[in-house]
Amino acid sequence: MKKFIIAAAAGGVVFLTVALLLISVVVEIGGGAVKIGQLNNGSSSSSTSSYVKDWSTGDPYTHNLLMHRYGITATQLDGYLKSTGIPYDPKRINGQLLLEWEKSSNLDVRAIIAIAQEESSLGTAGVATEPGANMFGYGAFDSNPENATQYNDAKAVVDLTSITIILNKNETFKTQDDKAKALAAGTWTPLMGGVYFTDTSGTGKRRADIMQKVDDWINAHGGTPAPPGGYGGGGAVDGSIASLEPFLGTVVPNTYGGGEHQCYAVSSYYAHSIDARIELNNGIAAADIGSDYNWKAWGWTVVTNPSYSDIKAGDIINFVRGTNMGSWNTSPEYGHTGVVAQVTGNNQIVVYDQGTMPFAKDTYTYHSGMVSSVVHPPNK
Repeated sequence: MKKFIIAAAAGGVVFLTVALLLISVVVEIGGGAVKIGQLNNGSSSSSTSSYVKDWSTGDPYTHNLLMHRYGITATQLDGYLKSTGIPYDPKRINGQLLLEWEKSSNLDVRAIIAIAQEESSLGTAGVATEPGANMFGYGAFDSNPENATQYNDAKAVVDLTSITIILNKNETFKTQDDKAKALAAGTWTPLMGGVYFTDTSGTGKRRADIMQKVDDWINAHGGTPAPPGGYGGGGAVDGSIASLEPFLGTVVPNTYGGGEHQCYAVSSYYAHSIDARIELNNGIAAADIGSDYNWKAWGWTVVTNPSYSDIKAGDIINFVRGTNMGSWNTSPEYGHTGVVAQVTGNNQIVVYDQGTMPFAKDTYTYHSGMVSSVVHPPNK
C-alpha cells in the first residue's frame, strides 16, 4: 500500500510528510476572503467521547472513528484477537492495551484493531516486525518504510489519531477511500485534507469490514451495557442530517438560495429538506441566520450565543464574523454557517460545511463567543 499524508504549504507546493505541515493558504468562506492561520501538529484528540449503540451513522464504513461503543471489555477484545488465527504477540497487543490506546488517543478501539490487522496482521508482518516499529504503519513511506521505527505502538496510535485522522480530515474509512480515488483521478485538493493512503482497491472498506466483525463478536459474547448518561451527546446522524451525506466531497447545490459553493447553501438545503416551506434566500450574512428568519413560525428554536451544552447534532450552527475556527478565521463580513453532525465532547463539534473547499465534515473546538446562534429543528 502506498502511504503518505499530503499537506499544503504557502504557494501551493505539495509535500509528502509524516506530520502535518504548517498551512498558510487563502480561501473564501461565507463570501469573504480570509487567510488561514498556521496549524500546529499538537493533538486535538479527547479523552472523553459520545457513545453510540453500534455506529454513529448506521454502518462502520461511514462511522465517525472518534465515536465509541460504551462498555467493551478487554476479555471480549482478547477473544476476537484469538479468533483471527493470527499468531500475534499477546504481550504486544491485547484487550487491556487496546482499551488504554483508545483512552489515550480517542480513536474507536474497533478501528484500532482494524488498522493494526490490515497494516501488519496485528504486528506480525512487514515493517512492524522491525525493532521499535509500530503495527499501524504510522510513519512508513514507500521510499522510507523504516521511518516507522520512530514511533512505538502507543505513540503511533495517538499521533495517527491527532494528525492523520483529525487534522487531515480522515474521520471515516469512506473518506479515506474517497480521497485515495480523488488523488488518483487528479481531483484531490489540499483543502480536502491530507491523503491517508493512495491504494484505491478499497483499503478503507476492508478496515470497516473488520470493524463489523469485531462488533459482531462483541454482540455474540455478552454485548455491552447502555452508557450511564445514555447514547448521544453527539448522537448519530439521523434521517434529516443524512440528507447531506451524499454531497460529501462535492458541493451542496444552491437549490434554495445561499450562493454557489457558499456555506449558506448548506444550511438552506438542510432546512428545506426538513420543511419545504423554508428557503433561506433572503439573508446576506451567515452569522445572522438565527435572527434573519421567523424560525418560530416553522417550529424551530433559536438559541443565541449558545454554550457548548446548547449545541446538538442536527442544529444549524452560525458562527460570528471573524471568529477563530482553529486553523482559519471566518469572513469578517459574513461569518460562517453549517450543520452540526456530532458533538463529540471536550468542546469539539463535527460540522457539515463548505466554502470554496468541497463539502465536508470538519471538526472544530468550541470557544466562548464563537457561535452567534444555533437553530434546533422541531423535536430536537
